[in-house]
Amino acid sequence: MFNCDLSANPFRFNFVNRWIASLFLFCSVALIFADAPASVRSREFLIEPIPDWTTPAKIEEKNNSLEKKATDGVFTLLFNIEINGATRERFVHIAQKYISTAGVEANSRLLFTFDPAYEQLVLHKIVIHRGDQILDQLEPERIRVIQQEKELDRLIYNGAKTALLFLEDVRVGDWVEFAYTIRGRNPIEAGHFSDALSLGQSFPIQTENYRLLWPRTNQTLWAQIAGNAPQNRRVTDHFLEYAWHWENRPGVEPEDFVPSSTIQYATVHFSDYKTWE
Repeated sequence: MFNCDLSANPFRFNFVNRWIASLFLFCSVALIFADAPASVRSREFLIEPIPDWTTPAKIEEKNNSLEKKATDGVFTLLFNIEINGATRERFVHIAQKYISTAGVEANSRLLFTFDPAYEQLVLHKIVIHRGDQILDQLEPERIRVIQQEKELDRLIYNGAKTALLFLEDVRVGDWVEFAYTIRGRNPIEAGHFSDALSLGQSFPIQTENYRLLWPRTNQTLWAQIAGNAPQNRRVTDHFLEYAWHWENRPGVEPEDFVPSSTIQYATVHFSDYKTWE
């Protein structure tokens, strides 16, 4: 039972008063947000078809021996990241199979983080596959956009937001597929471009794909690979295309107690800056 006798400790009284006030403010905001129409909430993200410039993905749920090496109760069927240097977009397409009850409980919510100051979240697809059934989960009224303020303790305002969706009626054996795009770049780049792709993960993946498109009309793009990965580049009529693809690749656990500057997975760095300065 909560003890309401605070007269003996004025500091405790002030602390609890502040706590109650904060709780009241949080609940008030939550109620206002819950009552907001879906049309208002959906303004913070868009829903569009998967972009034409991305790679079509064929996802097969089959008896893959890598499932036995999966951790956290999920097995990744598809892990696909693509970047378009012309449109300043990062496309992500992922499919995960739930192989245990713990996996369902720990992974039945999806989080999409973006900074609305210079980025736009575009959702393309969120579906649950159950046998021959395809259950659409992309319902704007079920998506909640919340503010992230993780750095307030250091007096730093973090303007990032997270779109949150709890998947409904997920079962062991189901697999969820979702695709989204983060559109926009940090203005601190001042019109330049720099990015990095980590070409490896700690968990096993059935189909793994990374890709970057760079317009040939733009200034020179430098690409440097750290680690064991092929120098994959293809020249098309309009683009320089950097692409890596793997099938049935086991994950590589990162080593403990290594310096934070150590790159434990093969990584490719892109930049159109001519010099380090």
